[in-house]
Amino acid sequence: MLIINEKRGNYMLRELWKLPFNPIYFFLKHFCVYTMTFTFASSIAFWHSYPFVFLISPFIFYPEHDFWFLALVCNIFWCMYVSSIAQEWSDLKVQKMRDVRIGLAGMLISVWVIIGSIFTKDSLHYWKISYTLYQIAMFSMPAFMAFFSSKYKKYFLQIDFDKYPYHKMIKFISIIGTIHVSFAAYFIQWSIAYLLILILTVTSFFFSVDLYTVMTAKSYMFREHYHYDWESQEILYHEEIVQTPDGKQTTIQWSML
Repeated sequence: MLIINEKRGNYMLRELWKLPFNPIYFFLKHFCVYTMTFTFASSIAFWHSYPFVFLISPFIFYPEHDFWFLALVCNIFWCMYVSSIAQEWSDLKVQKMRDVRIGLAGMLISVWVIIGSIFTKDSLHYWKISYTLYQIAMFSMPAFMAFFSSKYKKYFLQIDFDKYPYHKMIKFISIIGTIHVSFAAYFIQWSIAYLLILILTVTSFFFSVDLYTVMTAKSYMFREHYHYDWESQEILYHEEIVQTPDGKQTTIQWSML
C-alpha cells in the first residue's frame, strides 16, 4: 500500500515537471514500489511497450472490422484476470529465480510471436495461424509478466553485480544489440507498422539482456521491498552458485541480518 508522507510528497512535487514528458515513468516511480519496477530494465520496457501494443495492434490486425473493439475488451479483462490470479497465487513471500527466468523467456517469445504475426497476417496460407498466435501472445505477455514480477512478494530478487563479470555482459550487449538493430532496420523497411515493430524490437532487446543476466548470474540477493531508491532496506539473505572440487555446481546461502 502506498503511503505518502511529507518527505515522499516533497520529492514527488520536485519531480512533477517530468510528468508531461513521460507520464508512465512518473507513475511507475512515484505510485509503484521502486524495487518492483526498477530492479530489472525489462519491467520498465514492459510498461512502456505493452500498453502501446495493447492499444494499437488491434487496429493493425482488424482495420476494417469492428472486431478490434472486442479484441481490446478481451485484452483488458484478461489483464485484470491475470492480476487477480497472480495475487491469489502469491503465497510465497520470496521471489524465485526460476519464476524470473520463466517470465522473461515467456515475454521474449511472446514479443517475437507478435512480430511474426504482423508479417504473416496478410498471408493467404498462414493468416489464420497468424491471428491465432497474435491473440495467444497478447494474452501470454501479462501472464508471463506476473511470473516475472515481484509485485505480490514481500522480498524481491536482486542480482549481485559486484560479483558479475562485466566483460561478458558488455560482449553480449554488443552482439545482441547489433542483431536487434539489424532486425529493426529490416523490419521497418518491409512493414507498414514500423512504429509498433520498432517498439517491440527495443523491448526484445531489454528482455534478452535481462534474461542473459539471470541465466548467467552466480550470485544474487533477496531484499525487502522499498518505495524509493533512497529508502533501501537491509538484505534478507544472499545466495551464490559455486563449483565444488568435483566439478559440480551447488548453491550456498547465508543470512545478512
